[in-house]
Amino acid sequence: MSKEIREHIDRVKNWKQYLIENIDDNIWYHASSNKFDLFNITNDIGYHFGTKEQAIDRMKQQKIKQYFLYKVKLVINKPLRTIDKKTWFGTNLLDILSVNKLVNRKEMLDKLDNLKKLYKYDENGKIIPNWSEKALREWNDELKQILYSSGYDSIIYQNKFENKATPEDSIVVFNKEQVKIIDVVEIDLKVEGNLEYESYRLKNKLKNTLLYFGGDDVELGLDTDEELGRMLNDGVLFDVDVVNLKGGFGLCHRNVADKYKRFSSGGFKIVTGYALSNGIWFQHSWGLGSTGKIMETTGNKYDMYYGYILNEEESDEFCFSNY
Repeated sequence: MSKEIREHIDRVKNWKQYLIENIDDNIWYHASSNKFDLFNITNDIGYHFGTKEQAIDRMKQQKIKQYFLYKVKLVINKPLRTIDKKTWFGTNLLDILSVNKLVNRKEMLDKLDNLKKLYKYDENGKIIPNWSEKALREWNDELKQILYSSGYDSIIYQNKFENKATPEDSIVVFNKEQVKIIDVVEIDLKVEGNLEYESYRLKNKLKNTLLYFGGDDVELGLDTDEELGRMLNDGVLFDVDVVNLKGGFGLCHRNVADKYKRFSSGGFKIVTGYALSNGIWFQHSWGLGSTGKIMETTGNKYDMYYGYILNEEESDEFCFSNY
């Protein structure tokens, strides 16, 4: 077995493991108008996640039509179950700790007053810009440390404000190390219209799959959701010899349909998917001979082939549409 083939096999194994991780427990979603690789900015005690529907509804409420939907896996050891306070900062957070008997409310409010006095003026008696915010943030960080010292690493609650029709849990985790991004979907409703999330997810996953094997970009075709699902579930990288058959240039679908009608009785099968050429993946169809070799009908030999084999019913429909 060549080194190149061995590397391709390792990639397939790693990709399948990646997909398995996606269906583990503790999968949550977050929507943002910003693209990033790491959760490292928060305005309160941590990083917020919920269901897919909650994340999408949050963008709808804010009338944001261009955003990124993050699918993440969280490491959660001990969440504190509480009610939805909408914001997790200042006295709202103090309320939660007080109810759970983790702090003395009066003592913490006195501490906040002392911090405000400390931060309000500099050594020359001038008021410090944003002094109140700085005092409140330090106080908030102390409340977060109290949660940590009590063994909690997150807060979980039934969300009352996002996707109200189906109330479900949302969660706030305290540390960015608890978050692993496993999928990011770019949604642009301004351009695409009212497309469903599932179509975005499938197209984005197919694009990531193809680029995982190689190439710089993907020119997605007009695949239906069913075809995208087949490609993701049953698609494989065809790392085999290529045999050129006579056919019209740029007419791969029609050429393959013609060859299937003539040679299917001899074991010829239709494969549809994507081919890689000059760093670009594009929609393509080819044949698979009885010996397992790629039957290329356009006169070209491409760098990589990824797709799935059509069954008899699918092949008949393919021929009807393309012959």
